[in-house]
This record gives sequence, structure tokens and C-alpha cells, in this order.
Amino acid sequence: MISSRLWHVGLFGILFVLILVNVGFADTVDTVTSCSVSESGYSIDIKNTITLINSSGKVWTIEDKCAGSASVKAAFCDNSANEKFSIKFLDCSGKGYSCKDGACVAGKNSCSDTDNGQDLTTKGTVTATGGDGKVNTSTDYCPGLSPSKTVIEMSCNANNMNVTTWSDCPSGTSCKEGACVAQVTNTCSDNDPTQDITIKGTMSGTNSSGEYSQYDFCSGSDYINQYACKSDNSGGVYSQSKCSSGTSCKDGACVKPDSTPVAN
Repeated sequence: MISSRLWHVGLFGILFVLILVNVGFADTVDTVTSCSVSESGYSIDIKNTITLINSSGKVWTIEDKCAGSASVKAAFCDNSANEKFSIKFLDCSGKGYSCKDGACVAGKNSCSDTDNGQDLTTKGTVTATGGDGKVNTSTDYCPGLSPSKTVIEMSCNANNMNVTTWSDCPSGTSCKEGACVAQVTNTCSDNDPTQDITIKGTMSGTNSSGEYSQYDFCSGSDYINQYACKSDNSGGVYSQSKCSSGTSCKDGACVKPDSTPVAN
């Protein structure tokens, strides 16, 4: 019975020693007598190493390590602590840095431009990423009302930063949707120039938006809306007229009952 108890006590003792070794207590059973750091003071952007010596003369070191992408697990000499050192987690993101090899480091700027520089004839978008990881996206645009003779160009400089440049469009072009394009001569024609309410008219032409067509149309059965060219031929405007007595508006023209509208 006694030998059985001794066996259990001995087994418990062995397990206790193994636990001490596993958790790292075996190295620190003796009192730490000194702590020194590789760098005087402490800088978050420098990887530090502390050196510890215990009362038995054993020497070991602890290096700063990254704890994730934006945090440093840093070791400090701390005379107020029993072990003469302490561990702290330091945040790199507050300075816009990230952790690399045990230190907070600034990232590098990067910049890309979809139109490969100041190409006035192409609408480009610049994506610039700063050393702090912040991303800024900006796109070429036309200032003021269209058409404009100036384009605002975004591009990357030698330092991989986004820069803005005001540029005049080449002769014969104007700015449209962030690029200098060939100017279009406005045209407009109306096949019902006399605004005959008994005829469904068609107005068509070309402007900076491309080709267009507009047709006379009805507002209810009593009124007709007729298109006419603007004075600068950039498009059309319509005016409203009341159909004559005995007629009603049908498919863009004022006609008598049971009549079919005449289209030019």
C-alpha cells in the first residue's frame, strides 16, 4: 500500500517538472539579475532585442516580433517587474505603418494611371496608394459646362503620387467626359419648317451627343407639340398649339375624325 502511494507521489513529481519545462519556467527559476536592450531608448520603427542574465549566469535573449500585420510584440527591460522585463503590444497602424520583421515600417507609395500619363484624348483614372496604405482614386474630367476647351488630367509623378494638371485641348477639339475629342459641327433640319399642325413633322440632326431625331407629338386630343431647330442647330425645342375646331390630335398631327395623319 505504501509503495503504491510512493509510486503516485513520484509520478506527480515527474509531471510537475515536465509542466515547468513546457511553460518555460525552468529557465527562470533563478532570479533574473540584469536586463539590457540592444538600442538605447525605444523606437517603434526599430527591431529591439533584450538580453537577460539570471543568478546562475544563464543568458538568453528576447527579440521583438510581429503580432499580426499592424502590431509589434515588444520586450522591454522593466526593473519594477520581478522578471526585470515586460512584454507589450504596440500598434503600428496609428502612424499608418505596418509590422515587418519585428518593427513598424512605412510602406512605399504606388501609383497607376489607366491612360499611361497625360493623354488628353483618353479619359484616365489614377489610383494612388500612400505609404500609410490609404488609397485615393481620381479621374480626368472637364471643368465647367460642356463643351470645354480645357481638360483636368490626373497622372503619377516620379514619387508615385497623384498630380493634377490643367491642359488646353488641341485645336479642333473640346473636352467631353474627361477627354479632348474632335469638335462636332451642329446640324439640324425640320421637314415641317412652317409648323403645319396638320402634318406630323420630324426634326433631326447631329450635335456633341451624336445623332438625334424628334417627332411632333400630342398632349391629349386637343393639343399638338411641334419641334423646331434651335438657332445654333444644337438641338430642338417644341411649342404647343391647340388643334383647330373640328379636329383632334392624333399621332402628332391635328386631323379630322376618322382621318389618318399625314407624315412628311
